[in-house]
Amino acid sequence: MALRTGIIQGLDYGVGASVTATIGKVTGGTWATDASLDWLVSIGGGVDAQWGMVGCTGTATFQPTAVGILSSGLRATMTSPSLSDLTFEGGTTSEKFRHANAKINRMVLEAGVGSALQATVDWVARTPSQPSAAAFQTADAGAIFQWFQGVCTINSATYSMQNFSVTVENNLTPHSSLDTATTDSQRFPEELVIGSERVSGTFNIGVPPGTTATAGLGEPWADIPDITSSASLAFTSATPTTLTIALAGMSIKSWSMPWVGPGDIVMYTLEFDAKPDQAAAIAIS
Repeated sequence: MALRTGIIQGLDYGVGASVTATIGKVTGGTWATDASLDWLVSIGGGVDAQWGMVGCTGTATFQPTAVGILSSGLRATMTSPSLSDLTFEGGTTSEKFRHANAKINRMVLEAGVGSALQATVDWVARTPSQPSAAAFQTADAGAIFQWFQGVCTINSATYSMQNFSVTVENNLTPHSSLDTATTDSQRFPEELVIGSERVSGTFNIGVPPGTTATAGLGEPWADIPDITSSASLAFTSATPTTLTIALAGMSIKSWSMPWVGPGDIVMYTLEFDAKPDQAAAIAIS
């Protein structure tokens, strides 16, 4: 028996067909290739395998040390949507797997008091394979973005932010057809159709932003709640390297306040949604 541990694992990526860098300091996630098997049962006890499109998906949770792969989760244009074509390679020093022609379907960025900036990316790929070589890029040696290295504001003001979570969804759909296909790849998706971009954010704050025009706590019950907000989530690591997540055009979706004991702190939770397919909804630099 030869069981593996995480000490011999790696997860690399690259823009295009080449793999050039580690994703970051990976702490979790999964690698999956779904054979899409179903059984077709007919009268008389006949059973046949029925195969669908091969599903190639993966997730990685990691501490970024630079913008790196995060920029590939954002589309270059809204009028003719396009996302970076990526290649992922991961596994152990004994075996490695590749997902080529991949795009990021969903990305979550979050941090909080006591917790460094963390990212989770989910991808969908069109071409799985198993490379013969099992070598990986040099492990990421950059400095992570500690929580105390952040300056996080809403509408350019500080509100004792405790934690945040920002989600970007690209809504990819694998697509195939009955056209001619190459042997041993006939069930691979022919295309990843890019859907609407959806950007949302949740912020837990200790200081209420009030009900004035720039703050928005009164917006949910306004006749036409048309006031939008912005946010800047900026970090500078010890390297030093800077990373800024900028949100704009966010409409407040809900806010809540818990009942707490006399000695406990009241924290407000604000949820925002940006109008879909807006170029300025999110920028990462």
